[in-house]
Amino acid sequence: MYIIASLISLAFGALAIYFVIIHRQLARFAREAKAAAEAAVPPACPKCGSTDHDFATGGLYDGRDDRTNKSTSGSFQYCTCKACGARWGQWDAGTPYLVSDEEWKRHVDLHSPVAGSDHATRLQESGYFRPIEKQS
Repeated sequence: MYIIASLISLAFGALAIYFVIIHRQLARFAREAKAAAEAAVPPACPKCGSTDHDFATGGLYDGRDDRTNKSTSGSFQYCTCKACGARWGQWDAGTPYLVSDEEWKRHVDLHSPVAGSDHATRLQESGYFRPIEKQS
C-alpha cells in the first residue's frame, strides 16, 4: 500500500512540474508575441507620411513570376490615407506607392464586394446574392 501511495505522489509531483514548465513557456511566447506586435510600425502614406489609414483590401497572393517562371507568393494591401485622402498600395514588405485610378479599380473595386461598389452591384444583378425567403 505504501508503494502505491508513493507512486501516486510521484506521478502528481511530475505532473505539477510539467504544468509549471508548460506555463512558463506559454508565458514567454505571449511576451514575445506582445513585444513583436508593439514593435510593428504601420506603413506610412507615401504622400504625407501619416500612419492613419483605412484599409480598402489586402490579402495573400501566389502564382508564377513572369520573368523567372518560378513559384511566388506574398502579401498585399491597398489603403486610403485618412490625413490627405491619397490612395496607395504596398506589396510584401516593399515601399508603399501611390496607386493609379486604373490599378485601384482593378485591385480594390473589382475584388471588394463592399455595398455600393461596382463588384457588389454586379453580384446582386447576377442573382448571386438572393434574399432569404421566410418560410410559413
